[in-house]
Amino acid sequence: MNGFWKALKDAGYNNHNVSIDYNGLLTGTTSSGENGNSPQGPYHKYGKHVTITKDNYSIWQNFNWKMKNNSADYYGQTLEARGYYDHSNGSRYLSLYDSSGTWVGYINESGTAINNKPQGDYQSYGEYVTISKDNYSIWQNFNWKQKHASADYYGQTLEARGYYDHFNGSRYLSLYDRNGSWVGYINESGTNLSGNGRGGNYQSYNKFVTISVDNYDIWQDLDFSRSRNHSSDYYGQTLEARGYYNHFNGTRYLSLYDNAGTWVGYMNENGTNLSNGQQGNYKRYGQHVTISKDNYSIWQNFNWKKKHDSADYYGQTLEARGYYDHFNGSRFLSLYDSSGNWVGYMNENGTTINNKPQGDYQSYGEYVTISKDNYSIWQNFNWKKKHDSADYYGQTLEARGYYDHFNGSRFLSLYDNTGTWVGYINESGTNLSDTGKGGNYQSYNKFVTVSVDNYDIWQDFNFSRSRNHSSNYYGQTLEARGYYNHFNGSRFLSLYNDDGSWIGYINENATELSND
Repeated sequence: MNGFWKALKDAGYNNHNVSIDYNGLLTGTTSSGENGNSPQGPYHKYGKHVTITKDNYSIWQNFNWKMKNNSADYYGQTLEARGYYDHSNGSRYLSLYDSSGTWVGYINESGTAINNKPQGDYQSYGEYVTISKDNYSIWQNFNWKQKHASADYYGQTLEARGYYDHFNGSRYLSLYDRNGSWVGYINESGTNLSGNGRGGNYQSYNKFVTISVDNYDIWQDLDFSRSRNHSSDYYGQTLEARGYYNHFNGTRYLSLYDNAGTWVGYMNENGTNLSNGQQGNYKRYGQHVTISKDNYSIWQNFNWKKKHDSADYYGQTLEARGYYDHFNGSRFLSLYDSSGNWVGYMNENGTTINNKPQGDYQSYGEYVTISKDNYSIWQNFNWKKKHDSADYYGQTLEARGYYDHFNGSRFLSLYDNTGTWVGYINESGTNLSDTGKGGNYQSYNKFVTVSVDNYDIWQDFNFSRSRNHSSNYYGQTLEARGYYNHFNGSRFLSLYNDDGSWIGYINENATELSND
């Protein structure tokens, strides 16, 4: 008996209608035709659109109550009711067709809402969608007057406050922007439902960016409920933006990763600069650096084609006009020599930064002879003169250190034999001593007479061993083929006897120049 009452209820009967002839239902003799004296009555043309508003109704194949569909399958959809039957059971049954003209079946009218609009009834939605197609129209109304092109909003996240399931089989979303302004109606197939609410949908990006602002939060989520990091911690660094989200608030948020593959968080794109590659963006620098490591490569490009070895420039001062903070965590300097020639890119760790074009002081500890008489000896590297090289011409001085200046010259820091600082001189105005403190050999080719009998005649300029003594040559005339201006301030003659045998070095003060 329960099945009997269920069939009655689905057919539109109720328990209070007692004037019904049940014989047709029980015997299966009711007609399903659209003409004649049948319980459903005659067919009436209708031509209206209705929306399926109940999800628990049967849609019938015929009036023998053979079920064809369930209203749940069409819930919210708009269908065309081309005709209807006013059944003897007191209910009206609509004959429904979909947008392709396919017959759907008969449904009790009470499971529908009649309307005169093919778009159907407005359905509340409250979802966020991203415009994913750039070739759709956004409509002003359902007379198909265009309001916008989807290209105008391509990639943006908008709020779909509601939708219409149109008779044409498409769902149309009613869109609003972040200001609450109505954008229009768009076919749902031109959008993607946001996977992140207001955050929008993930878009693959795979670009490198440099953090250019130090006062932005980097977020854990796109509801901005919790900060994960802060841009000040990554300022100037290059990070990988693997993807982005076009947020409903109108801002693009990048999903950032560091060079270890660790997720940094979501950051407003406005706090970054897009890079042309992993090297990051060029930044002006204008500093002078000294090449302090001899085992680094200097690169032609960031594909790691080598241009030079740092050993070729070791100790030299170059101009770092700019730098790149590479994704790998290193800073690479763009180096130029004093002629303006580009040297290449070098890891900053192989250099010592300085703010002086002369470069860093290098310890030297050599002896040099002043060989040019037309050089300046400088007080400082602002080129204030301290002496003329002519004042020290031919003298041997101690070069305790040097500077490899950016202008390409080496400047020696000179001291005399009393430890007094003489100044800076361009190395090209000197000759490196062949004999240490002894200085350099100078051709002389003069004859001298030994006039003092208590001087040593030396084997070398370390004065470690006497070779002869002036007493053995007292009064004799010898040939001084050359001399050395020793660091101690004395001139030492290199003496030879008549047969060309070398006698040794003697202090010039023990001799007199011969007139012969």
